[in-house]
Order: sequence, then C-alpha cells, then structure tokens
Amino acid sequence: MTLRSALLLAASTCCFASAHAEVALPKVLSSHMVVQRNMPIHVWGTAAPDEAVTVKFHASTGSTKAGADGRWSVYLPAEAAGGPYTLTVQGSNTVTLDDILLGDVWIASGQSNMEMPLKGFNGAPIKDSEKVIAAANRPQIRLLFVEKDSAEFPQDDAKAVRGWSLCTPETAATFSAAAYFFGLDIQEREKVPIGLIDTSWGGTPAEAWTSMPALSADAGLMQVFAGRAQHMDREATERSLRRA
Repeated sequence: MTLRSALLLAASTCCFASAHAEVALPKVLSSHMVVQRNMPIHVWGTAAPDEAVTVKFHASTGSTKAGADGRWSVYLPAEAAGGPYTLTVQGSNTVTLDDILLGDVWIASGQSNMEMPLKGFNGAPIKDSEKVIAAANRPQIRLLFVEKDSAEFPQDDAKAVRGWSLCTPETAATFSAAAYFFGLDIQEREKVPIGLIDTSWGGTPAEAWTSMPALSADAGLMQVFAGRAQHMDREATERSLRRA
C-alpha cells in the first residue's frame, strides 16, 4: 500500500473497524457530501455485532446485519444527479445526514502543485486570488479536505477529517487551487453537483506514491524497496501490539 493508495483509500472507499455499541459512519460520510451519480451508492460503517441496520436514501432502502466484527455495508441503486437529499441509518440508534447531492466526485492528489491553496502559499500568492475567493460561493460544489497522514496498510478511517463542507470563500481559500478551478470548470460544463476531495501532500518523494510491485520490478530500486519493506514490518508490528 503506497502513500497515494492509503490517502485515496482513506478519502473514498475505506471501511473502518472496531465494533461500537451504536450505529456509526466513517468521517468521510457526512452532511453536505456529494455522492457519485449513475453508480451504486455505497454506505458503510459499524454497529454492535449482528445488529440489524437499515439505510434510507431518497427513494431507496437497504438492510443488512453487522458482522461479528461490527462492520456492515449496504449498496443502494444508482441514481441520476440531483438533490439535496437526506440519508438515514437506523439500528439501535439513528444517524441522519442532510443536504446530500448526487453528482460527480473527483479526487485531487499529488504534491505541492496540487496542494497550493487558493490563497497561495506564504511568499507565493496566486494572481487575483482575493477576487476569486470572494466569488467562491458555489452551492453546487462541495469540498472534503483530508489532512496529511500516511500508512503502508489500509486504515480504519481517514484521520482528522472535518467532513464535507459547502464551497464558500472561507472554505475555498485553504483548499487546493488546482482542484477548485478544475471543479468550477467541470460544474459549469456538466451542470451537475461536483464533490472535490483534496488529499495532496507537497514535498513527498516519488517512491512514496509508487506501489511495492513497481519498486520491486526495477533492480536499481532495491535499496528503496528494502527501506519500504522495513517500514511495513515496523508498522505491522505496531498494529499487532495495538490489537493486543
């Protein structure tokens, strides 16, 4: 699992572990989010082992039971762009998310060129940024910022995620400029809601974004491969100790 894979997994399709007494959702699922249109709608989370869970979203309902580890997962039928809708997850308790849109979801990931926020870096401003930020009230664009974190293995949930937010001058100012301009262009062209997930990390080395199979395929990268393998061993040991 590369840094890139870990970040994308945390931002999109990871499942989180650790059984809870009540139904709970990962932090990457929140009010104001955008759900991908025209694809099955995936909702997942935790509950008490064997707890019955019912998920309702717009015109669809799905039910399941949590496994022995407390994890559960439901897929609802695909829907066209639209909203806002409400998502309700019910077990021994009820979790409700509102103001959810169906549209297109894009992940923005990379190094400093992607990380640079709309307000610019210190000493590296973006031309006309104040004017662009002031005009950033875009209710059809939603933002999800995933704070920096790396791992060699899939994580239970994204760390320190604030959840989805409306695109406003305040939220857009610290969001990836490249992602914002891309989302603005796509939204104006497609006329559907756009969800943007920023998982960028400036200054990361190229090998951190490269899979282990790719590193092992090049004899000249054996030193890098060995270093990554040692890091994975340490992390695996730490995970085992935490479980104990």
